[in-house]
Amino acid sequence: MFFKKFVACALICGFVIDVLANNQKMKPFINLISEPNSEGYFKEGTEFKAQCVVFNGEPMWNFSKPQDQIKISDTYILHNKIKEIQFHLTPKHNKMVLMCSHSDSPDLMDQFIINVE
Repeated sequence: MFFKKFVACALICGFVIDVLANNQKMKPFINLISEPNSEGYFKEGTEFKAQCVVFNGEPMWNFSKPQDQIKISDTYILHNKIKEIQFHLTPKHNKMVLMCSHSDSPDLMDQFIINVE
């Protein structure tokens, strides 16, 4: 009898913990598809690609400088929506800050500074 109650309690506790863990918003992150050189710089004139990955929500890109040549596309992997950006690097992109955030929780964010040489 004790064993059955223990198993039932373990299953219920595991379910509750799983539900609570899945309801917490995880910090978004930037996944660089384009890789910088060994000093951390990207070459001017090359194509830059990165992904904003958000778990269970809508990803949102923000840029520290106005951008008109950036292509943004949506992708899904399992239940996660990913926004991918792509553009050709120019000197004006040097020191540009990319910010990836959750549309419902802008305070949860990741950022990356692009260094162009």
